[in-house]
Amino acid sequence: MGKQSKRKSRRDRHEARETGLRITVGVAPHAGPSGEVSLQHELRMVRSSLLYADQIELLAPGLTWAWTMAPLRNLKGEDRLRQFSELPADVLHRLGVPNDPQIRRDFRRELRSAADSEPDSITRTQMEARFRGPINDLSRIVETQLNPSDAEAFEAAIDSGAVALLNDGFDDFDIDSEEQFDWFSRRLAQALNSPETQVLLDPFSTELIRSGNVRLGSNGRTEPQARRATAGTGLIERLPAFPDAPMTMILEAREQLTDSRRDYRRAIKSYAAKLDSLAWDDTLAHELDELWYDEVQPAIKKIRTDASATRVARETGKALVSEAMPSTLTLASVTSGAVLDMLIPASLGGAGVAIFVKAVQQAMRARAARDAYDLVYLLHLDKQLK
Repeated sequence: MGKQSKRKSRRDRHEARETGLRITVGVAPHAGPSGEVSLQHELRMVRSSLLYADQIELLAPGLTWAWTMAPLRNLKGEDRLRQFSELPADVLHRLGVPNDPQIRRDFRRELRSAADSEPDSITRTQMEARFRGPINDLSRIVETQLNPSDAEAFEAAIDSGAVALLNDGFDDFDIDSEEQFDWFSRRLAQALNSPETQVLLDPFSTELIRSGNVRLGSNGRTEPQARRATAGTGLIERLPAFPDAPMTMILEAREQLTDSRRDYRRAIKSYAAKLDSLAWDDTLAHELDELWYDEVQPAIKKIRTDASATRVARETGKALVSEAMPSTLTLASVTSGAVLDMLIPASLGGAGVAIFVKAVQQAMRARAARDAYDLVYLLHLDKQLK
């Protein structure tokens, strides 16, 4: 039994590794121009992480609050008391209802009873007066923080199974700000010191590390891995097509470019190693700008130019094949000069054969060279997101 248990444990660990790269994205709450909580940092980092990692854990108190309270946006019309009684348990708890099953059942029953009363009854009037103000205020706050388009984007990301909200231990929004800060710092430290995940942090979270509020363990891999994650997602965010790409296109590109994404992660190691800044340094963003303009952008331009030439050559080869060969023959089956000699009809003529062979060889060589470029993923990605 013991040996069997051990084998299963190893298999489970192996299967866990095969799920791919997992990133913990740490984002502190941000305020917008008018002082309202903004989720644009969370949305941007989730989008770029989806195009870099395989699994994303999102440590974002601002989004956690808005996402948990999102059902309040549906409390509309004359039947809001009944709608209120049907809210999830965690929402009721964060609205002040004790996290006790019996108390919660009594509370729901009281709301339903009031909802079933006559519109002008004392019971219903008092209940509506008691909850109308708080419900309206919270609904407006949630609507402001989580607008419909952002809510749709986050919902698509979470429903894809690739993004998980980390809210364990953050169940009570009545705790004071100091306790919330301590929770965020502790959870951030757990991610930083875990050997099973890389981290991607916003500026406030990196400041916590620089200031010593979040301490790193002795794991020497934490900083290099965080630097690679920051570089990998940072270059993706600098793609011209990235800022305006909707979540649906992000998820579609992620699914179609899985193998290329993994190759890109391997290539990023060498690019990240060229950076002098640590993952927590505020100079890292400037270095990524230099890397983008000095190396990455010219490389992508060259790949795109070569790819255009490849398409011309490939289409030329395809046209000649369709004219001179059976429809069942494809470029993939043309592998050597001897095979070409056997398959090309004599009627094509010597000059035609030479042109045909050159076109096919050029197409095959150019395609292979293009796919060998370290940054070909970014070219594919930019095209996919347009």
